[in-house]
Amino acid sequence: MTVNVRCISGELPDFWNRETVFFTNIQSLFYGNEELTEILKREISGVPTYGGRVIPILNLLYKGGKNLIYLESEPDKSHLNYLSGELGLRLPDIRVLDHNEYLHLTQDTSEKSVLMEVQNHQCKWIDGYVTDKVLIDIALATGKKTIASYLGSKNGNNKSLLYHHFKKLGLPTFDTISASNNHEVLKALEELRKQGYKKAVIKSQIGASGFGLVKHLLENSLQKDFPPYFFYDGPCLVQGWIDESIDGVEIIGSPSVQMFLSDKEVFLFDMTDQFLSPDSLHQGNISPPPFLEKTSSLKSELLNQATEGGKWLHTGGCKRNRCQIRRRYSRYLRSLR
Repeated sequence: MTVNVRCISGELPDFWNRETVFFTNIQSLFYGNEELTEILKREISGVPTYGGRVIPILNLLYKGGKNLIYLESEPDKSHLNYLSGELGLRLPDIRVLDHNEYLHLTQDTSEKSVLMEVQNHQCKWIDGYVTDKVLIDIALATGKKTIASYLGSKNGNNKSLLYHHFKKLGLPTFDTISASNNHEVLKALEELRKQGYKKAVIKSQIGASGFGLVKHLLENSLQKDFPPYFFYDGPCLVQGWIDESIDGVEIIGSPSVQMFLSDKEVFLFDMTDQFLSPDSLHQGNISPPPFLEKTSSLKSELLNQATEGGKWLHTGGCKRNRCQIRRRYSRYLRSLR
């Protein structure tokens, strides 16, 4: 089936006419890769508070009625008063369920009251930043449905799968070598050095906001051992790094296209550029990307690639999947600021 892709730049799509119970499972972003999750928690303070950013937009994304959200930590009451008072937003019902309790929700008898509340909620759907196996188990235990399947959510976050899909279509991709172990990583880095690259980057198949990504100067002595988290989901990606030191490079940016996947269509509704630290960790977004003012052809190319990516997500095992929900929620929220 050919999915319809609609570009509605500057407009909001017609989000779900549904209601949901939403779990802010931000610490499940890496689908069981605990080593990488620990790095995330070590590098970013207040990870359990991150999920609260969904509060002001959940009723905009799910317009069907009464929504319920489970946060990993208590929200700031003054912030809630600002959202509901000065901004006049209708907020969802809020509960607190820390990540460890979430992980054992269907196993621990002490948490049956939470399951009963979810089961008795009038909604038919549950959701989260990602659809991990825990969310699937909660859905099965409560008779609810998830918006995305487990494989749809996980595959939609897999950089290797998307790279190979774009490569097959003949779209522009970075010079990439797959590596299954330390020895193959070193061989790949040496190959990229011979091709003339001064820098290369190693990426785990699933990562986020710069986590699961390490940059190397190829002229320096290379480390011999690479953490197991790089190979958790299979061969990592070793890619040539492009920056201002490469002849012909005119613009350096990290653009993204925001998309919403409904049951039958894909909507491309905004573009942003990322602010990145020297280590390529995400530090914020700006919309629209300033560099798009310099060339209209670049915008067309980005939308073309996003169109193909959206089709792949919708038809390649990602039916009823909202294209990396954690990114869409966070980026859309940033656009409201």
